[in-house]
Order: sequence, then C-alpha cells, then structure tokens
Amino acid sequence: MHHLELIPDTGAAIAAVNAAHAAGTIDMSEETSMTPNHINGIRIFEMNECDWVAARSKEAAIQFYGEIAMPEDFENVQELSAQQLDTKQFHIGPTRYSPTISFRQRLQQLVDAGASAPQLFASTEY
Repeated sequence: MHHLELIPDTGAAIAAVNAAHAAGTIDMSEETSMTPNHINGIRIFEMNECDWVAARSKEAAIQFYGEIAMPEDFENVQELSAQQLDTKQFHIGPTRYSPTISFRQRLQQLVDAGASAPQLFASTEY
C-alpha cells in the first residue's frame, strides 16, 4: 500500500471554493472574519441618513425608533457590518470638530456601562 493513495485530492475542493466565490455564492471577504458586527448581541442599525439605533434586532430598532421619531418608511433600515462599526466615526463632543472614536468603540463604552437597548445611538441632528 502506498501512502500517496491516502492523501486526499484538495485541488478539487479548492477549485470548488474558488468557483463558489467567483459566482457570489460564498463570501470570502474580511467580513467573514472573526470580527463580529455586534457586542454582546447589541447591534447598530442605520435608520436613515441621520440616525442610528442600538438594539438586539432590526424589529426592536424599528419599534423603538417609531416611538421617538416621525413616522417614516422603515424598508431601508440596515444593520451595520463589522467593517462599518470600525470605520464610522462617533463625535465625542458637541460639534463635528470634536474628537472622534469608532462606532465600535462607542458601542463598547455603552455595553461596559450597562446601557439598555434599544436606544438612540447616534444622530447628525444633535
């Protein structure tokens, strides 16, 4: 018996993964990395071009936002990706010239402080 017979042919598997990636049926981007798009199950949802809500689900974000804002169409509510959490900037002070931290860093601050969800996370209107 030759040991070479026991070695699996990984070329076919690699080709299948590459074909699936090229077809768009799997995502091999950094988005599938170990970086989650939530902290302790709390996610950030972009409600519109002005406001973001921290909530455990899209439904909870919509229900909460509907109670504090003018009624609007919620078809375009989007959960932020891990990359967006790391790249969107949260202004710490009262102006757009105030120091900034990432949305992920701000979410971590809220979780560490024991903040409840859902809640208004950020707004360009304040």
